[in-house]
Amino acid sequence: MKLFTGLFCALLLLSFPSLGQENLKSHQSQHNFDQTISLLKSKLSDRGIEVMQVIDHGQNAKNAGLELEKTQVLVFGNPKVGTKLMQSNADIAIELPLRLLVMERQGKVTVKYTDPTSWVAKYGLQTESEILANMAELLDELGRTVE
Repeated sequence: MKLFTGLFCALLLLSFPSLGQENLKSHQSQHNFDQTISLLKSKLSDRGIEVMQVIDHGQNAKNAGLELEKTQVLVFGNPKVGTKLMQSNADIAIELPLRLLVMERQGKVTVKYTDPTSWVAKYGLQTESEILANMAELLDELGRTVE
């Protein structure tokens, strides 16, 4: 019986997508890592969107004596938009500002982000669904910039 239960649980877990990743969108870049970062920053600047911070996980790993391929997170946003969402539900602050993960693995550069439309249900933001859809479109546009 234990063997059957164990096999059943294993099959059940394998049948689900990676937990927490179902809303993670991904774009394969046609550029090297530094060019991808530059293109994304330029596109954000052209749209008048401030890059508030760049978290360089690769450099942080190196500083700790560890190895990690190039991995950076661009943190950016518009306080007028984010504040409106937080006025509707302060819990959404955990998702803001927006972030793009840029990573290089085995010579391939990928841009990833969480789809903001998933936050409608997660935070009860039905009245703000248009704002979240616009955010999702911006992120998708940024991803397409490097494809």
